[in-house]
Amino acid sequence: MATIRDGGLMGAPKRRPAVSKPKPRTKKKPDYVMGPTPKDVFSFSRPEPPGPSARPLPALERLELLVANPDLYDVADRVYPGRAPGTPGRRPAYSPFIYLILLASISIFDTAEMACANFQHEHMWKIVREGVRQHRGDAAADGLPETGPQRHHWHDFRPKMLDALQDLREASRDAWINQALAQGMLAKKRRGTPVRPHPSQVITGDGTVVRPASDQTEEFTIDERTGVPRRHRVDPDATIQLEGGDREIYGNKLVSFSIRDECSPHSRIILNTDTARHQSKELESQSGRPSRHGDSHTRPW
Repeated sequence: MATIRDGGLMGAPKRRPAVSKPKPRTKKKPDYVMGPTPKDVFSFSRPEPPGPSARPLPALERLELLVANPDLYDVADRVYPGRAPGTPGRRPAYSPFIYLILLASISIFDTAEMACANFQHEHMWKIVREGVRQHRGDAAADGLPETGPQRHHWHDFRPKMLDALQDLREASRDAWINQALAQGMLAKKRRGTPVRPHPSQVITGDGTVVRPASDQTEEFTIDERTGVPRRHRVDPDATIQLEGGDREIYGNKLVSFSIRDECSPHSRIILNTDTARHQSKELESQSGRPSRHGDSHTRPW
């Protein structure tokens, strides 16, 4: 029976049609059978036997191995070509490869001052001269001075090294990769399995915070006793970094990529190294202080 409400005719509500339930889909069985997951998919089921431990190398032997590297001399010739015959000016006392040897030996003697001091010793300098004789001939070795470069020689050549640092880094990186290929690493043919690859085909990256050239964080401080401002040498690239989780440390963060052979002590080859940014470029542009990370302050050797 219809009723009149608010001037209109209102009828009985219409029934909605019944909604049919979708038919359940039958899941198609795969054509393969999944076996049990191995225990060593993401980790080894049992610890691998430890390889031979690397014996410590004395500084004398490390220097002998350093000067025996032929790529070091080739990189120096590529970045710092020799002077053409008849070029005016005084002939330099030391060839550029001597300064590359000095630069690389800082990792042996800790500082450039100690490296120069060791090169003043006749036995240490004799090792360097024998390496030059092996790779550059008797004339180049006999033409060297009786002792190695001193600090003022190093400080005079250092600006030239910084000016050509980008070329030096590229040449060094090419030499490192060629060394790895020459020793059978980074082979195209896969060795091992995806779960357990061969160490010679695994590139490992690691970051570390190195101590800056100066521990000072403020360029100027006031002497408490005299009240006179004192100026300090400050590394513009150093900042507070996180190391080992949440431990804060002041320094420069470097990232290196390396490769090594299996069960061969002292076989690690550095493929590349660079600085790690501690903040984005957007934040650096807002702060107005340009970052120098990754340009001319990474040690090339």
